[in-house]
Amino acid sequence: MKRFLTIFPPCENVHLTKDVGMIPYVLFKEYGYQSTIASFENGSYPYLNSEVKGLSQKIIPRKFKNSNLNVALFILKNYRQYDILQCYHPKMESVFFLNFFKLLKCLSLQKSIAFLKLDANNTILELRKNRWKNLSLLPINLISSEVLEIQTHLNQNNIFEKKVVYLPNGINKINKDNQLNFENKKNLIITVGRIGSSEKNNELLLEGFKLFAQKEPSYLLEFVGEPTDEFRQLTQNLIERNPFLKGRITLSGLIQDKELLNDKFVAAKIFVLSSVYEGFPLVFLEALNGGCTIITTPVSAANDITENGEIGTIIPFNDANALSKALLETTQNESKMKDNFEKGRTLLKKQFNWSLICGNLDKLLQSQ
Repeated sequence: MKRFLTIFPPCENVHLTKDVGMIPYVLFKEYGYQSTIASFENGSYPYLNSEVKGLSQKIIPRKFKNSNLNVALFILKNYRQYDILQCYHPKMESVFFLNFFKLLKCLSLQKSIAFLKLDANNTILELRKNRWKNLSLLPINLISSEVLEIQTHLNQNNIFEKKVVYLPNGINKINKDNQLNFENKKNLIITVGRIGSSEKNNELLLEGFKLFAQKEPSYLLEFVGEPTDEFRQLTQNLIERNPFLKGRITLSGLIQDKELLNDKFVAAKIFVLSSVYEGFPLVFLEALNGGCTIITTPVSAANDITENGEIGTIIPFNDANALSKALLETTQNESKMKDNFEKGRTLLKKQFNWSLICGNLDKLLQSQ
């Protein structure tokens, strides 16, 4: 029962270093699974030969205009090769694929496991049980949530009429302790992501930094990720109106090299996430791995990653004054940042380590 298939139709190369690729990869690398990821062809996949070498990939042919029909046909033709099917998100199509897989395995008298990874943000807290009344979750063996608050809500309200387990996201390459030294960090604040996209709300960080920078002249701000043209112009206009910001804000663009990106986190003292919504952002873990203090809006996993604000700061959505205040209080307390550096790294190793997470998943799968 160790032939594991992840179906994630929109998978691109970048997803291979996120949960989509890392779960099947670590199960293969460390726990003896035959792991495959199936998707439509969405560009090239160089990480298959580097970051997740050994993970098998299958491309889902596009024979029909309807994407779901293409996935269903792929399952029909390939279900005998796998024991476990994993799908993502609490969507009707994901549940259908898992049920279809279970039915085919049952008809062929083969044992199987259906695994739904929710990968949900806080909007799932608005779900009501009756939405799922006519949706058959009974054949699904395992449902997991990345966020403790979401898992607790779903179980307390019996939304899915079955227990949801907690399986957070993780990181695979954890920096060695001798690679990091808080004293070597710069007076640098960074954010990483799709700069200028609406959900990232990077405008909040610009405004919050402007207010902060008037009181603290030594810190720089760097946006890592390809910015939209609109955000690039917005930044330029802000600097022109506020000359004291000149030379203090950098748009460094997309960094695809994982080691170079890690260097950014290692160099920075503070990581800021200003998003209006997120699932479980990988950048949280990369920030902990680099020893950054995290300042974030109350997106999904904010409490988990900061231990309810003990090793970071959670600010309200869309509040530039609160962000400015958090930046000022954080930068004026070097000892607290150093403490966050140590505690964040300890939390990462104990709770957000893909090896340990997949070990727990392996036990859950073996118990089905």
